[in-house]
Amino acid sequence: MTAAWSPPWFGGLLLLLLSLHCCAGKESPFLPKLLGTVTSPDQWPARRTQLSSLLQTHIVGTLPSISPSLTSIHLINTTTFNSATSNFYQLTFNTSQGGGSVTSVTYAIELLVPTSTAPQPEPCPLFLTQWNHRSWAVTGLSRGYCALVYPGSDVRDVAPLFQRAYPKATMMLIVARAYVASKTLEIFFNPPQHDHFSSSALQLPTINKNQICITGHSRNGKQSLLAAAIDERFTSVVGSSPGAPIASPYHLSSHNFYGEGPDAGQAGHWWLNSTLSYAAHPETLPVDGNAVLALIAPRRAAIANGWTDHEGDINFADECNIHSAMHVYRLLNASGNLRLIHRPGDHHGFDDVNTYFDWFDFGFNRLNRNFPLSWVGEEATTTIATNPFPLNYLTPVGFEWSAWYQAFKSATPPVPNATVSTVQERVQWLLQLQKEPVVYSKGATYAEDSREGQFRYPSVMMGLDYEHWKEKYSITRQPLSFGNYVTGNLFWSTRSDPNSCPIVVWLHPYSYATGYFPSYVKGGDVVVQLVQAGYCVLAYDQIGFGTRINEGGTNFYARYGATSSLFGRMVQDVTAAIDVLMCMTANGRKNRTLCGTGSGYTGPYLPFPVKDAPVLDPTRLTVAGYALGGNVALHASALDERIKSVAVFSGFTPFRTDYNNKTTGGLQRLCASS
Repeated sequence: MTAAWSPPWFGGLLLLLLSLHCCAGKESPFLPKLLGTVTSPDQWPARRTQLSSLLQTHIVGTLPSISPSLTSIHLINTTTFNSATSNFYQLTFNTSQGGGSVTSVTYAIELLVPTSTAPQPEPCPLFLTQWNHRSWAVTGLSRGYCALVYPGSDVRDVAPLFQRAYPKATMMLIVARAYVASKTLEIFFNPPQHDHFSSSALQLPTINKNQICITGHSRNGKQSLLAAAIDERFTSVVGSSPGAPIASPYHLSSHNFYGEGPDAGQAGHWWLNSTLSYAAHPETLPVDGNAVLALIAPRRAAIANGWTDHEGDINFADECNIHSAMHVYRLLNASGNLRLIHRPGDHHGFDDVNTYFDWFDFGFNRLNRNFPLSWVGEEATTTIATNPFPLNYLTPVGFEWSAWYQAFKSATPPVPNATVSTVQERVQWLLQLQKEPVVYSKGATYAEDSREGQFRYPSVMMGLDYEHWKEKYSITRQPLSFGNYVTGNLFWSTRSDPNSCPIVVWLHPYSYATGYFPSYVKGGDVVVQLVQAGYCVLAYDQIGFGTRINEGGTNFYARYGATSSLFGRMVQDVTAAIDVLMCMTANGRKNRTLCGTGSGYTGPYLPFPVKDAPVLDPTRLTVAGYALGGNVALHASALDERIKSVAVFSGFTPFRTDYNNKTTGGLQRLCASS
């Protein structure tokens, strides 16, 4: 290793932040540029038209060139409650000029209207959602909204009729459903011009046309964002866990991220079949989900997601989307109108619909500024007047190299002298490895579990129920705690040698949502396949991923500054993991003083080593990893001689050949520099 390999001007840290894989800079190097050559707001409309065309051509399909007119509104029935009414209407659109087999489209909607005691009630804000989210409409009703439920979901869906009515339009199902939402607004904007279609005769409320919002979950979240993108009458939108590619762009949601690439999505049904041609190289797709947010600008848009969503909504991809689209919002002087709304848990569960209405209310100036929301933090009394939704990035998307360097450059260790230092010393400098405390957990089986040593909330917080593995694959799982409060799982099966089991430590790729559990990955689960082959496998979420997502990003550097690197902590976790595995070897089982919690009190802890677990073979210990995991495995094996073999898959590019002009972003993906 030469001094030229580690240029001093890097300040010792540019290469340290290897795990960040983020998209800081003027615009993300991983997403198609939104602004292009646009430098002023007056240039934006033309660019917006270009992006709309690209989006329709490459992902969602083209919209009808001739808009159908609303020819009939029929009040089906009315149900009156104490404080609201439910009105069902039948809408008929003339699609005879579409060139298809369907010359008219008729469908029913429900309109929920709060009862007002005022002589002249104020125009009410209008909330739209899909049929299977009718309960969300009821929530909106309780918040003072007129709520409209339309048939654009799997439960009731009129979109295929519009598709058949306009065969020359290539709109696929999701954008066709968004088109239904758009057309439904005609009841208030372009009703038929006849006396018996008057608002009073039809019992239509007066709505505030500047306060029209829409939301939906998952595939309905996709169409909600698209509805706002294609129809500027929507003034605010929340996409609840929309996933790929609308919230989580394909560029950052492929199998490389344990996510949903074009081949895992609904190409040919939800999206154009041509998206399949980008499955191997999603970075070559000329447009992506960030264009949807750009089309909504400067109106209000929010993406709500779950930290550990295993169904294709990747927090990192969502945040890169927001980061990219924010350049458009800033250009239009509307940076406060684009936000993320985080929640714990998986794709389904912990949906906080009232928070979505907080977002709508704030934008519509309907929140009481004198009594702020409790969850906005200590600065609520001062920030409520500007925005109670702070832009918080959980992943390294929020990392700014210049800010870090300004804060911590004085503490940066000097570059080791290449002529006298060892390779290990230089690798330790590169990773900023810090000495662990003398006393730390080595081999506890408590690991935030019950006394039986099993997780109590796996399906809610971790995206799947690992207990099914035991029934389906005859796999046993034992949680282990090690290092700096890391919880991992040791897996084995009936095929594992109980007296001398070979070991694999599996390190996952950039899987921000699911950690070591592969979602949307073809070819089976690595852990399951290894265990069925007779290995004992230790797997855990690396810091900043999955259940540990809040430990990474800017939070890590706010806590540790220049004294440690995120990548270095990942390597240390491997060392700690091997420590606990050594305690389960034949020699480790004999030397109980070296293994345990570091405390003489053993009340809630299970016996360690676990008496039913196989005896591990330290002479057959492999650390294996893919992408980020492979890079971590490679560096860990350079520093820990207990690792007997290392398996690296797509894990490493030499630093001096990893140029920033590569489609992967080069070193920019590793260090968050611009």
